[in-house]
Amino acid sequence: MTWEKKRVLVTVKAAPEPSKKYHEGVVCTAGITDRSEFIRLYPIPFELFYRKEGPKKFEWIEVECEKAIEKLSRKESYKVKPGSIKVIDTSLSSRDGQKVNWDERSKYVLPMKANSVEDLRHAFDVDRTSLGLVKVAELIDFYERANEDEDEVNTKRYMQVVFDQIQNRGTFSKIPVLDKIEHVHSYKFRCEGASCTTHDMTMLDWELYESLRSWKYPKEEFPAKLRQQFFENFKKTDLYFFLGTTSLQPSWVIIGAYRPPKDKHVDINTAFG
Repeated sequence: MTWEKKRVLVTVKAAPEPSKKYHEGVVCTAGITDRSEFIRLYPIPFELFYRKEGPKKFEWIEVECEKAIEKLSRKESYKVKPGSIKVIDTSLSSRDGQKVNWDERSKYVLPMKANSVEDLRHAFDVDRTSLGLVKVAELIDFYERANEDEDEVNTKRYMQVVFDQIQNRGTFSKIPVLDKIEHVHSYKFRCEGASCTTHDMTMLDWELYESLRSWKYPKEEFPAKLRQQFFENFKKTDLYFFLGTTSLQPSWVIIGAYRPPKDKHVDINTAFG
């Protein structure tokens, strides 16, 4: 194998998923390289993100990786060399309670914005673009998606086993467990595209699934608390969605949110020097 070293600003941690090949929970991580390119890094062991020294969102990492061989040949996908990830700069993160520097974050993030979801779909057809950032012109709804298929149910069961394994440091077991993460959530929104009516996409962000797992609100209060955090509070920000395609078919899903305050206006032409 020929590994290449890259510097990546971590912008997305997707919800963990099962891996038959790697026998543990793995996380798909996306970011922006120091050459202003989107990149998808996979597989990264789930437990790495639970370590104090592990990478956080909006931290620069150095990683050895090689172009991934995939069914869809997504151009941003890279396979990670095990044990090669190193955190090299934490100045843009909120690690240890440090104040977020939204101006500096946005200098790297906002130049990556696509014109619309429609443009991203076209780009996939042209060159297998499979990651992107879009501005949310209107956030319409946030809801539980009904009629889940068997793969989604199995994934959620596996996710809870992995969560419990990390939290309790117990022995991994494939014995089915009671689902604690019961629903898949989706957003309806309009992007800035001139012809956009609405989009309806599943949200696969780590933060949402961690909230579903760890929040201790009474069952009757939970839906309102979730909606307040992931819908009402989102609408108060200058909202963007990170989007990505699934690995087996070119279906676009939301893999993360970028939510600077509405009073932050960054000149994106000053990014990257």
